[in-house]
Amino acid sequence: MFLSRVHVENFRGIVRLDVDLDDTTVLIGENASGKTSVLEVLAICLGHHNHGDTFGFCASDFHLRRGAGNGDPPPIQVRLTFVEREEGEWDALRALYGAFVDGRSDRRQLAIEVEAQSSMGDISTSARFLDADGAALEPQPDPALLQTVRRLNPFLLVRADRYFPDRSRPDNVAPSAPALRRHPGIEFEKEIGRVYDEIIRAEGPPPPEDIRKGLAALAAYIGDDAERIFQQAEGSERALDELVERPVVLSIDSGPALEARLHGAGARSVALLLLVGAMLEARGPTTLSPDAEMILAIEEPEVHLHPLMLRAVWSVVESLRAQKIVTTNSGELVAAARLGMLRRLVRVAGRTAVFRFDDESYSLDEKRKLTYHVRLKRDDALFARAWLLVEGETEVWLLPELARLLGRDLASEGVRCVEFAQSGVEPLVKLANDLGIEWHLLSDGDMAGRTFAEAAARHLGKARYADRITVLPQTDIERCLWDIGYAHVYHSIARGRSYVSPTAGKKSRKNPSRVIEQAIRNSSKPYLALTVIEQASEEGSPGVPPELQSVIEKILQMAHSVAPAASARTVVDAS
Repeated sequence: MFLSRVHVENFRGIVRLDVDLDDTTVLIGENASGKTSVLEVLAICLGHHNHGDTFGFCASDFHLRRGAGNGDPPPIQVRLTFVEREEGEWDALRALYGAFVDGRSDRRQLAIEVEAQSSMGDISTSARFLDADGAALEPQPDPALLQTVRRLNPFLLVRADRYFPDRSRPDNVAPSAPALRRHPGIEFEKEIGRVYDEIIRAEGPPPPEDIRKGLAALAAYIGDDAERIFQQAEGSERALDELVERPVVLSIDSGPALEARLHGAGARSVALLLLVGAMLEARGPTTLSPDAEMILAIEEPEVHLHPLMLRAVWSVVESLRAQKIVTTNSGELVAAARLGMLRRLVRVAGRTAVFRFDDESYSLDEKRKLTYHVRLKRDDALFARAWLLVEGETEVWLLPELARLLGRDLASEGVRCVEFAQSGVEPLVKLANDLGIEWHLLSDGDMAGRTFAEAAARHLGKARYADRITVLPQTDIERCLWDIGYAHVYHSIARGRSYVSPTAGKKSRKNPSRVIEQAIRNSSKPYLALTVIEQASEEGSPGVPPELQSVIEKILQMAHSVAPAASARTVVDAS
């Protein structure tokens, strides 16, 4: 069974949120955007430790907004929708036939609504099965089917604090947990757990002998099940779109070759050991059904991991056949994940919106450009509130410093300068719109700059041109700085002087373009920008050009705006 959609209302900080899921889904967003809440509400509803129709909601789970009248908080509502990935996939699941309904395609679906209410401090919970339109099935199937769903789709949550397990209880097992069932792999599990603890507690590299023992236990534990547990890598020849979308592929053989491959896989071997150890710890003393399709949730896998190890962990996570939901604040991990896996959560003015990448609207070449210029070179840009799109390196150096002279800090206020000269502006603007990232374009006034502006204008949506695009009245930013009073910088450097004279060029009648060209030949555009920044800090300087000050003010206003950028692919925009 495949969990395709999660709808949550009034759970902790979430008023309303609706997110669709893939085989691997990566949730990103600022703190308090609801990423962890999504994982924890799934653990409450589908956690394999739950039994019967019980749910573990507590008083702190209810949203702080109080209900009208009696002062009780509004009820928590969670709707979980499972779908067939292909027609006929559920034919063998006869125990659940009473809960299946025909979906909006040829595939069947199963939907459950869980509700929790708090009245005068007393919490009551209920669950019901829904039809394709969201109404309760009549008659309702046997409530025991909920436990069958949990058995077939056990939800396993690996938390960010897994590196510091609670050792206050023997074997990290709560007293109320059921006894550990004996099975052939129990000794291997113990050895994996022991080495896992050694790795996460070690102040330096773990002893090689421990790693060797752990990998041997891991190979024996997985045994011939590797093909069932892990997706096998494609052949040595991969299509171009696969290379662009999935640059890292992990192959894990089954049978006798597994241990040899693990020992030769370096960081990925240790990563696999870490992940399996964390999963065993999260599973606890229960035994999962052999026909179960696990939903594995991993909260911030980057915690305490070196970036190289993080990429290794990610390659292992992606190779698992289980459905995965990962939350992260790591640019390294986002760079390794496919753009289509990302869901960006944005909370503004009491609502949560979920944005995603529209794979169908990009050409392969656009995906390549985004992979290189965003995922690999600027992976942190996907966490920004707003992008200031600029032509090149000069503006990247100049604009944050000019903002600082105005008493503002672009980086700390969520603004990222992204140069587009090499990638082209359209892929960046489309991606920003898809992910709900605000943007403003600054271009030169020459023909190339106007072409960039025209390309961006095709993706304005409902936004006004002036709110999104600024075309300089001058041919380039150097002429903009010249006109406001920095001509002496260009004259001094054009004459080959290391010292910038404040009087240089004041009586010169030379063509500005020729002086600027000569200054660029003698140094470089970025060097000229740095020199202007130095001069702008001096007392009595011309200050910040009004055109650039206006751009800075606009992008900062966008970063703090009450509504995210309009997107054709907003999954939910609920108030």
